[in-house]
Amino acid sequence: MMSTAGLRLASSVLLSFGVVFSVLCGSIVLKRPLRDAVTRYHNKLDDDLRFIQSKYTGRQALMAQAGSSAGLVVFSMLVHNVAWMTLLPVVWLVPRGYLGRERLLRIVQIDSQVDTWLVILANSLRASPALGDAMASSARLVPSPLSDELKLALREYQLGAPLDVALRTMVTRLKSRTVNVALGALRIARNTGGNLPDTLETSAAALREIARLEGVVRTKTAEGKAQSMVIAAMPFPLVGLLNYLNPDLLKPLFNTPYGYVILAAAFTLWVAALLWSRKIFDVDI
Repeated sequence: MMSTAGLRLASSVLLSFGVVFSVLCGSIVLKRPLRDAVTRYHNKLDDDLRFIQSKYTGRQALMAQAGSSAGLVVFSMLVHNVAWMTLLPVVWLVPRGYLGRERLLRIVQIDSQVDTWLVILANSLRASPALGDAMASSARLVPSPLSDELKLALREYQLGAPLDVALRTMVTRLKSRTVNVALGALRIARNTGGNLPDTLETSAAALREIARLEGVVRTKTAEGKAQSMVIAAMPFPLVGLLNYLNPDLLKPLFNTPYGYVILAAAFTLWVAALLWSRKIFDVDI
């Protein structure tokens, strides 16, 4: 006769297979919307990883998240404690937050180098009136990461794309207002026949003042953003710690109808507070 431990293991395995089978059935019914959502998420991961020049791909990151989620589900079934599933949002939110932070840091670094690059480009244009040659010379004089983006735009130009198209592609890729303003001034001055070096130096001075103002705002809001993220992440490890210290303490929360209502209300308020805090600290100057 099978032991109690064996019965638990068998029931957990069967339950896990049931969950997987239900997910597969749901994916068949919602095949197109689910596939489109996964594709969009995969493309976003891949784009962010390429942007920060990571050696990993979006597919590898997605598979790691899916594997970690499946491992958490199976583990919670084996130990008969669904509280471990509260870590699932961490599996999916933390990597996206990390990639978003790294992308933002790279854009901030690029923005801080744009004014210097414009001055270098203005001096290069005084020595060589050809814009393509001047950009190639300036790309070698500015540090990474701006030099990497300039070299990528110059590579597109060398492969046959018009220089204006390569610059617009760079603006679309970076999604940086500072780069957009700088390259917009460059295109306007070039197409209108103005004094391009003087225009670039004036644009560099204006961008330095904008960067100073943005730095003040960023400093004032950074602390609030960090505090909101810490507070938002605290409930999950706290629930895990309480469940580890006293497994019976939170059982009514996960095993009774009233507990489900409380969890649903708490999760709704948590999401609302997170969205509200993001809106409060999303300051645009």
